Amino acid sequence: MKPRTTNSAIPRSKVRNGLIAVAVVALLAAGYAFPDVYNKMSDTVNAKTGVTLGHINSGTFRLGLDLRGGAYLMYDVDTSQVAESEKASAVEGARDVIERRVNAFGVGEPIVQTTKVGQLYRVMVELPDVHDVAEAIDQIGATPTLEFREKGTGDAKLTPEQQKEIAESGVAAKNLAAAGLAEMKKGLSFDDFYKKNGGKDFGAVSAAEQPELFQWAARNRVGAVSDAIETKQGVFVVQRGEEKKEPVMKARHILLCWKGASACEGTQTKSEAEQKAKELLLKLSTQNFADLAKVNSTEPGAAQTGGDLGEIRKGQLVKPFEDALVSMKVGEIKGPVETEFGYHIIFKSEERQESLIALRGSMFPKKSEQDFLLDGEWKATGLSGKQLDKAVVEFDQNIGEPTVSLQFDAEGKQLFAEITKRNVNQPVGIFLDGKLISSPNVREPILDGRAIISGNFTIDAAKKLVERLNAGALPLPIKLVSQQTVGATLGVKSLNDSAKAGVVGFALVLIFLAAFYRLPGILAGVALVVYCVIVLAVFKFIPVTLTLAGIAGFILSIGMAVDANVLVFERTREELATGKSPSAALEEAFPRAWNSIRDSNVSSLITCAILYWFGSSIVQGFALTLAIGILTSLFTAITVTRLMLRFLAPYLANKPALFVQSNKS
Repeated sequence: MKPRTTNSAIPRSKVRNGLIAVAVVALLAAGYAFPDVYNKMSDTVNAKTGVTLGHINSGTFRLGLDLRGGAYLMYDVDTSQVAESEKASAVEGARDVIERRVNAFGVGEPIVQTTKVGQLYRVMVELPDVHDVAEAIDQIGATPTLEFREKGTGDAKLTPEQQKEIAESGVAAKNLAAAGLAEMKKGLSFDDFYKKNGGKDFGAVSAAEQPELFQWAARNRVGAVSDAIETKQGVFVVQRGEEKKEPVMKARHILLCWKGASACEGTQTKSEAEQKAKELLLKLSTQNFADLAKVNSTEPGAAQTGGDLGEIRKGQLVKPFEDALVSMKVGEIKGPVETEFGYHIIFKSEERQESLIALRGSMFPKKSEQDFLLDGEWKATGLSGKQLDKAVVEFDQNIGEPTVSLQFDAEGKQLFAEITKRNVNQPVGIFLDGKLISSPNVREPILDGRAIISGNFTIDAAKKLVERLNAGALPLPIKLVSQQTVGATLGVKSLNDSAKAGVVGFALVLIFLAAFYRLPGILAGVALVVYCVIVLAVFKFIPVTLTLAGIAGFILSIGMAVDANVLVFERTREELATGKSPSAALEEAFPRAWNSIRDSNVSSLITCAILYWFGSSIVQGFALTLAIGILTSLFTAITVTRLMLRFLAPYLANKPALFVQSNKS
């Protein structure tokens, strides 16, 4: 049996260099984990000495839903129409669609995962920092139906089955609304009704958009809750919000493109376009504006429209144009106004104030004739959102109005080509959720599989439509069965309470180590501090989503790091009891304790792997933080503590009482 290597066989330079390396790693980890502290110190050093240390920008820790607040949603997935062998993949497909929709929120670190309870499949969605649950539900569950239809004969009729389906859907919608109203009469608050029935913030609605809802709101005070209001879309129960007025304007414009403009290509230079605009301004009047626009505007179609833009609301035009128009008086002509489309000369012909009333509530949808026949005016072509390859937001090259550009896949490209070939000089209807939003005339066959939807979109509305179209349709029906909202205040309190508990527990551990094991205990405490900053830096670097369970795993790993030191120190006591020097006792204790340390930590890591593989998101967070902590503790408990003890051992060779108190003392 070979004798064990003692401290005297290890050069002091290696021990010293090892400690320096540990110190550097610890400082770097501390700076990465707590950049604000480092950055303030750097600024102080720079102010006093002129030495620039730079800043660290490592961001913040990723906090879970229970610490930062947000929404938690649980959906049941209906797999009744899917073969047993295909259910799992179909549910994963639904999860992928939901994840794409969730990612469109721009939310940090959303979690979307599936689970199976018995024969029931579920999808769980965690949305940190999202507190409008109704909006989240609407975004996840909404499936926009995009259809292209061509002119029908106008003589189509509903079948008896379709008539029955329409009638039944209307009765069902009324019954659901009545049940909700009955619950409110018994004491259910509107907020609870809103959450329970997938409520939605309808925003500020006008009389033109929702006449039935607007008329009710105009007769009632802020905060009032309606009875059931029936519209073409369904039965509404809403709460009235504040009223505001926004301008609705009418205007004409003359567009002068120039060569090299980012969104409009002309033949003249920019300076020539500007000069022409200034010359036109001298000739223009309210009487001749339309005639001069027909002759001078480079906008396609201006020769027919005279530059007429129709009714304009806020958010529909590019900002420089809108800002200029809003600042103008009725009857005023202004220009040149520069946008990415060129130079505009604007004539503001009308302005009126439109009343808008904020509404929120629940809609219980019903079917109508339009869902089946569209009044017999349009017939299906087979082209829909199923053949959509991608959708993007674009802007009309003439007035900057947001549009939605569609690109079809190979099947859709062929269908669209056939549709446009047989409908030259005829309109093609574009329907979204059963509503006609555009019916452009086909001038010539379109063979590239590209279509444009222009429906007086605001920029936000166009973006939301694109997000939903690109996310695709859900392959399986889903039903919301549970929703929870964790407030930011509650999350902060949980985080603060966890931090306080961790600090108090950590301090008690340090006191215990120092009191019971003396100098080695103090050094073990230093190693624990190094351990903490390294683990926190790793959490931020990966990054790990910290939940209350994850923090519990981290705190537990601190205890396991202490366990390793306790094993070493107890073994050292036994060696001191045989009469060995502190240095020799320590060198003998570390390798002898290693087997026990290794076995206990490996068994814990195996447990962590099992918990992570089979557990839910909360359990996975606990397992991950615990595993990272265990791996790091093996480094700090064995290497860091050992290096410090080796460094101090020669100076305290004759002072065993400062090391580990033996059982004989």
